[in-house]
Amino acid sequence: MGVGNEDGVDGRCEFWMRSSSCSAGSLVSWAGRWAGLSMYHHALEGFFLVLALLLWRQRAYKPRRRGRSRQEGGGGGDAALSKEEVDVVCGSWRPVPLEAPPTVTVQGNSDGADGSEAYVDRLDHNRVEGAVGGGFYLSSMAGPRCRLQGYDADMINLATNDFLGLVGSEKIREACDQTLRQFGCGSCGPRGFYGTTVHHLACEKRIARFLGTDEAILYSFGPATASSVVPAFAKRGDLIVADEAIGFSMQNGIVMSRAAVRWFRHNDTKDLERILLEVEEQDSKTRDWIWERGQMKQRRFILTEAISGKYGDIAPIVEIVGLKHRFGYRLVLDESFSVGVLGATGKGVCDEFDLLRSDIEITVVDAGNALASIGGVCVGDHDVVSRQRLYGAGYCFSASQPPFLAVALTQAAEVLDEEGSERICKLRENIAVFREAILPLRSLPGVSMSSDPKSPLIFISFTEGDMVSRQQRVYTLQRKLVEEHGIYVDVPRYVEQEKSIPDPGIRVALSSAHTRDDLQCAAVKITDVVTSVSREE
Repeated sequence: MGVGNEDGVDGRCEFWMRSSSCSAGSLVSWAGRWAGLSMYHHALEGFFLVLALLLWRQRAYKPRRRGRSRQEGGGGGDAALSKEEVDVVCGSWRPVPLEAPPTVTVQGNSDGADGSEAYVDRLDHNRVEGAVGGGFYLSSMAGPRCRLQGYDADMINLATNDFLGLVGSEKIREACDQTLRQFGCGSCGPRGFYGTTVHHLACEKRIARFLGTDEAILYSFGPATASSVVPAFAKRGDLIVADEAIGFSMQNGIVMSRAAVRWFRHNDTKDLERILLEVEEQDSKTRDWIWERGQMKQRRFILTEAISGKYGDIAPIVEIVGLKHRFGYRLVLDESFSVGVLGATGKGVCDEFDLLRSDIEITVVDAGNALASIGGVCVGDHDVVSRQRLYGAGYCFSASQPPFLAVALTQAAEVLDEEGSERICKLRENIAVFREAILPLRSLPGVSMSSDPKSPLIFISFTEGDMVSRQQRVYTLQRKLVEEHGIYVDVPRYVEQEKSIPDPGIRVALSSAHTRDDLQCAAVKITDVVTSVSREE
């Protein structure tokens, strides 16, 4: 044992001596290499060494107190303000407006007596009792006849997009009432966490079956549907070719997607084809960037509306679908105003023009129009819907649609399956009656009408004069129709960021619930008032 122990000690000593000699040799070798470095290297190392010493000797940072102490007459110091002083400071605070009021410059003062410039608030101009910026407050249900705040008599309602008269449906109302009693008013959570109920799932299945698609996905707010769907599929580097008159919701989606965008003239398939040909020609110059392993890595979309919310006309969907197939694009179609209007039972453009639902990859619908609910829905195949459950911002981050509104949407689809053909036939009869009675306006100078024989939206606009005078005439027209004739019409408003802004005018929305007499009476009075207002200076 002793011999073994001595051998072990000698081994460790020998190892230590060798290690020490190696370390000493390495240190000498390193010192030699360091001494042979350039003078610039030594200067840089010296600078960092001095900087490290200075930082090491520096004291800890203490932020300086702002202001003087209260004893010195200032508001700083350690002493806290008293309750009275806090009340004085809070009472003297006035918020600064985030944006200047929407004013326009006109010549003359409010009564037009002099020639000086005056600033007129568009929202206050022609304000009447119970109105804000030419809009009015409803004090009753928005049926074919309604009542406005400040007015005792019923009015003919031509402002509500209740195209099929479902607002007053007893079947829908009873189903919503029962759901409210069972589930309460709201879901209080997003769909991906704890905001999904059995009614949401049932509604998605029912809408998918009604529109003839694989799946559907619900959104809690109609305008947020298109704004969420577009950036869920299009990203930076992709290409969007869009109708310049699409709604602001879809335009927001384009902006948020950060994709490149080309605009074609409203419902002009020749202009659309021209743009697609230009893009195809550019592909030959950038083929290496566009294609990868024999596949195009840039996603391309065509965006349009079936029935325009700004002009009321119907898009040439058959021609657009043909161009989509010819150039290899995906079609995103907004059917907010066509579902419940086009087709034998209100199933939209596919039913109207005998198209396959697969011809339209992505369809978005605002449920606040013919379907008489609140929210939005997007339909497509399984991949289209599944992607939105992960990338649709309005679906992932917003509280889900209240259950009773999902039930209202489900019941609306049931009503369309059962009574859709009768209601749509009645709607088209009412459209024909109103268009025939308002025919004299088409030949009136300075006035234009835009619509389609199958569209329930009719726009009557003023085309002569400057923008301010035309806007004034529009509000004068609305006020006279409400106050003197008992006809409630809408004045569309647009934001400056929109790509295409129509001429100032009124919008007439027709419904299958209107009576023939009401429509003929309203058309005659609208014709008379538009004629008189257009001739005013």
